[in-house]
Amino acid sequence: MPTTRGGIAAILLACLAVWGAAPALAQSDDPLGVGRKMLAEDNPGELWIERGKTLFYQKRGPKNASLEQCDFGMGPGKLEGAAARLPRYFPDTDKVQDLETRLLTCMVQQQGFDRADIVKRAISPGGSSGSDVEALALYITSRSNGMTVNVSLSHQKDYDTYKAGEYLFFRRSARRTSGACSATARPTSASACRTWFT
Repeated sequence: MPTTRGGIAAILLACLAVWGAAPALAQSDDPLGVGRKMLAEDNPGELWIERGKTLFYQKRGPKNASLEQCDFGMGPGKLEGAAARLPRYFPDTDKVQDLETRLLTCMVQQQGFDRADIVKRAISPGGSSGSDVEALALYITSRSNGMTVNVSLSHQKDYDTYKAGEYLFFRRSARRTSGACSATARPTSASACRTWFT
């Protein structure tokens, strides 16, 4: 009988522990707080950010150069808040570029990589360890965490690109989607509501 009493005591103790923890969970304003805390303690995304940081400062490519001289709109090598201000017009390319196309420009011009080769490997296949462009973009974006998006429309090309995007966003299309991107929560095609400016 001691085993039965011990088992009952263990079950009773577990129930009391859960019953005691229930009010604390019910009082929480953030029902996902426990999961967020677990991720904050050991976030696997931080490994990608570290990989991107290493790639950013590593001398690579035919020109054996790092990306420290790349200007993302805040000045060469300045990354704080840069992703929050993209896309934007860049005079050196005479184009409006988002983060990925700006990375492509810098990798070609400063490091000497082949443009076609980077484009071919920019998006990694599922189940892979990710591409260099993805890791770099994640690192640069992480330097703008918590900042408000602040895209400038001061240059005419910025404004023209904005208006083109606005038109495409609200445009109804008979192709693959039942309506405008603004009316669909999940477009059937990833490219249905995305425009690349390269």
